[in-house]
Amino acid sequence: MSQQEDRSEVWERYRDIKWLMEIIDLPLCLDRLNIEMSKTTGLNWEGFCPDHMLFKGCLPSDPRWYINTDTGETCCQTEGRGSNILFIAARLLKIPNSQRVSEEDCEKAISFLAGRDISENDISFLRTQSLLKRISCPKKVSVTPGKRYVDEIEKGMKTGYLSSQAINYFLSPVGKPQTNINIDTLKHFHVFERTTGKYVNRATIPIIMMGKVEGFVAIDILGKQEWIKLHPTLEEKDYRKTVYPGLYAGFSKKDIVYGYDECEKNADFIILTEGAREVMKLWQEGFKNSLAILGAYMNDEQILLLTKLAPKKVVLMFDGDGPGRKISQKVKERLEKLFTVEVVELPDGVDPKQLDRNQIHFFLEKAK
Repeated sequence: MSQQEDRSEVWERYRDIKWLMEIIDLPLCLDRLNIEMSKTTGLNWEGFCPDHMLFKGCLPSDPRWYINTDTGETCCQTEGRGSNILFIAARLLKIPNSQRVSEEDCEKAISFLAGRDISENDISFLRTQSLLKRISCPKKVSVTPGKRYVDEIEKGMKTGYLSSQAINYFLSPVGKPQTNINIDTLKHFHVFERTTGKYVNRATIPIIMMGKVEGFVAIDILGKQEWIKLHPTLEEKDYRKTVYPGLYAGFSKKDIVYGYDECEKNADFIILTEGAREVMKLWQEGFKNSLAILGAYMNDEQILLLTKLAPKKVVLMFDGDGPGRKISQKVKERLEKLFTVEVVELPDGVDPKQLDRNQIHFFLEKAK
């Protein structure tokens, strides 16, 4: 590690924070502190120095800040300055921000990172337990982020836990028209809810392709205002209703589609839509051959997956608004050389999640 920026008694007391790293969800903490990461390599994650402005008076131009996910130690290579995530959190949370932090600042940062109040007795106990664990298990087996998230998803799929709040969200999203996606459909698609970690307060929708977990969609079930209250260091512009995890989870969205395993090969038609919930609702209403491109663009890998299903016709059913119609036109241009393509034009403000079986049949008949 490079030269430390602080040699005070506070630094010496909180220099070793392995005990803290064992009880925090690091991706969640980085997210709540608005720390942007760009790459993961084993235990070392790389990103932009979060307190660069405090020490250099300018924002970092390159992602040359590293954090060790095991020890919590950090290093800004641009400055040659080492620290740890506890001291960085203490500086970022302090008002006004300051290079130097006190014992009280560290105690507040510990509770912030842990997600609960931590007393002095708790700290002593956790330090002792961490030391005993390291003595008995000196070699820690590292698990890649992708493998860790796959294990978590598979465990969540088995438990199938969903709060009443999550179930109600799928019936009637906050501030949106009713979609009436029912509990049986949620169970069929293995939707579950985490109780801790980065994606708490979001419904997790696993993406299964050829029987394997290839990713997941995390959808906020609280609404923007509640999210803002829970993320005091972030701004409203940082809010995302739907998150497609990539960096921390080790997944890539470019070569997956949602609903792939539900579709039959050589079907008369496949309905192509934007999001996972649209596929769920179409499936619930009897239209089993439905796929979601999970975004506003259909790439070459996704088109290749569609060709493997070999439908006789592809029907595009995107939202009835400006963005939805733009997506539909772009996707049509990409597919019409390979497939017979029909476009469903929904009325303004209507999206597929709101339609019942008769309405879907009606719009399919009008497709052109």
